Amino acid sequence: MHSKVPAIGDSSFWPGKRLQILDLSHNNIGTVRDSDFRGLSELRLLNLSHNQISGAPSAPFRFLANLTSLILTNNKLEALAPRFFYLLPRLQRLDLGGNPLRNLDPDHLKDVRPLRVLGLAKCQLTRLHSLIYQHLSNLESLDLQDNQIAQLAPEEYRHLRKIRILRLDGNRLERLPERILDGHSLSQLGLSRNQLATLAPCAFCNASVEDLDLSRNRITVRVGPFS
Repeated sequence: MHSKVPAIGDSSFWPGKRLQILDLSHNNIGTVRDSDFRGLSELRLLNLSHNQISGAPSAPFRFLANLTSLILTNNKLEALAPRFFYLLPRLQRLDLGGNPLRNLDPDHLKDVRPLRVLGLAKCQLTRLHSLIYQHLSNLESLDLQDNQIAQLAPEEYRHLRKIRILRLDGNRLERLPERILDGHSLSQLGLSRNQLATLAPCAFCNASVEDLDLSRNRITVRVGPFS
């Protein structure tokens, strides 16, 4: 949809009981409210990407109890209201990429513990609070590309026991701690376009990685990082 709708409006889709996919991307929507989605109890995917959304009240999606995918990429969200994702018990994919969030409070994600895929690329983040990892222990894919993250803490990632894809490309990492992914088994680990100059001995010890991207860094390999 590319029709430049400026707002949704109360109960615009009522009664949309059979609607499962709603694409409102590439419009001029500036905010969303719970009344906008009343009657969409069977909706599975909501795409609000490429709009002008800069804010919304708490729980704007509370009528979407069966929603599994929510795409909010490339809006103007700088902060999220408390309990923004409240009453989304089945949400498995959330993409907030391309919003100038800068900081993400752990409470914002405590209501979406079943989440499996989280996109936070290009959000100007410097780090994720350790509690976020604890809340999202079911994550299988985490995209943190093109942020401003300069340090990684192994103790934060120990909560992500199911993680399979971790993208940290395009950040400000200068070093990797030893055993950063201790005990993890990843299909994909992206660390390209950082500022890595060396790899610590045993950086990837006790970790299984199928696809590792370290391109476009400044690495001089020491003995033992993959032992």
